[in-house]
Amino acid sequence: YAGYLNVDEVEDVEKEWDRIAKILNVSKSELKENILPLQALYSIAEHSRALLVALNDGALPSNVGGEYNLRILARRTFGFIQKYNWNISLIDVCKWHAEYLKPLYPELSENLDSVSKILKVEEQKYLQAQEKSRQVLNKILTTEITPQKLIELYDSQGISPELVKEAAAKI
Repeated sequence: YAGYLNVDEVEDVEKEWDRIAKILNVSKSELKENILPLQALYSIAEHSRALLVALNDGALPSNVGGEYNLRILARRTFGFIQKYNWNISLIDVCKWHAEYLKPLYPELSENLDSVSKILKVEEQKYLQAQEKSRQVLNKILTTEITPQKLIELYDSQGISPELVKEAAAKI
């Protein structure tokens, strides 16, 4: 049923969660509680492999161009690790990929030190961005949040609507 939960292929993913939960005879919250952590783990595995290959090839995460995708992959991975409070190191996962893929792509093991340094810098930037986002949200959550404000926050500060929602729920 996982294919039915692809947000790019269904009109209303929440309805699909409801439908699948009914088919499996579980509550939607129970289904999500079991599935979402697995989705996060698979995402970490996929994102880390993509990061390993790209960083090994000399690409650097950035705020512009295709390299912005690398930054998004790294931050999404750090976010999953943080959200589920997992004791997982993105660098270790990249090392595991390099070791596993060594028979086919031995070059992935050659630049692991550089990949590790880049990922450490990205993790620090992610943590700094998280702190800055918290400060911005603390200031603006006392005002009305309009769709235009959400777009502005995302475009200018990189603060997603989901992060605004989570912060607002804590108030």
